[in-house]
Amino acid sequence: TYAPTTVWSRYSMLKATIQRNHNISIEYPKVVAKLKINSVGHRPKKAKIFEDVEIAEFLSEADDLKYLAAKIIVIFGMFGATRCIELTKLELCHVKQHGEVFVVELDATKTDVDRSFVIEGIYAEMVRKYLKLRVSSTPHQRFFVNYQKGICTTQPIGKHKFAGTPKLVADYLQLAESKKYTGHSLRRSSATLLVNGGAGMTGLKHHGGWKSSTVAEGYIGDSMARKRKMGAIISNAIAPKKSSSEIVTECSASSPKPSFSTASSSIATLATASSPIASLATASSSTKSPSKHSGSGGGTTETALVPFDSIDNEINFQEILAESVVPFDDTIQIPSTMSESDIASKMMRSISMEGCKHFEINFNFK
Repeated sequence: TYAPTTVWSRYSMLKATIQRNHNISIEYPKVVAKLKINSVGHRPKKAKIFEDVEIAEFLSEADDLKYLAAKIIVIFGMFGATRCIELTKLELCHVKQHGEVFVVELDATKTDVDRSFVIEGIYAEMVRKYLKLRVSSTPHQRFFVNYQKGICTTQPIGKHKFAGTPKLVADYLQLAESKKYTGHSLRRSSATLLVNGGAGMTGLKHHGGWKSSTVAEGYIGDSMARKRKMGAIISNAIAPKKSSSEIVTECSASSPKPSFSTASSSIATLATASSPIASLATASSSTKSPSKHSGSGGGTTETALVPFDSIDNEINFQEILAESVVPFDDTIQIPSTMSESDIASKMMRSISMEGCKHFEINFNFK
């Protein structure tokens, strides 16, 4: 028996061939209806995808003496979402070096859509290393040539070796069901990582050269990173919301990166709701005296907790903490005349660590 997708393709081929050779259009509504019924519940086989950490592990840890050619194939496959046939036809003239990066142009594509992509960073260095090993007397212009034990030969790499490279990578990483990693795995993995990184449908279609959004969506794999991202969104939506007074920051001169945990009784909480910043240290003494040490500018640095409940009453620190902004220094300089709302604004510009639950702030009074 044939899979429903196979029967569909055979029917389409017969219809197109008869139309072209005999100018007869065959229409069998009952056949089409039957094919649709057979397709219900069918799950087509798709090549397995690599996670980002798996690709990173292979490229960074695999021995170049044995796996350099495989690394270059993986790099081109991931950066350009390339098909095996595109890698087979790739020539030296299609790979151009611009400074520290390589610009790769793909002309002969399946959908007749010209594409290009850039390889940069440490991956560009790997490509340069591979090119330096190329024999100058190579009688052809094919980019990919056979590589054995640190030496490139003049023999070009064929489509079957490109198709077998993902399985080679899966075997190296000791992944389950390595036979399901086929020549299409790199193209699907590239599309999945691009979407996981935040690219939209337009960017995805441009990256892979797809004209149809439906086809492009079919290349997005259900990766673990994607599942965790969706789970985090749902978790944040249904999680109990904490009051703004429970959200504080820990930052000290001895630790350039704050450590984050839930607010506890060991952190002094200000009882005042509208006192000026100059009285924060005094007000905090009603619960626990703030710690003191000499700041780098010669002033006294005191640890205190800003009463967030009193600052505009509308601050959503959960949204602020989810953003990535400029990191703050060991000590945040707070003039004694600064209002609480100004302090909140300064803190918003300073917070940078994701997952932050609370923090202490060191105020340097001069």
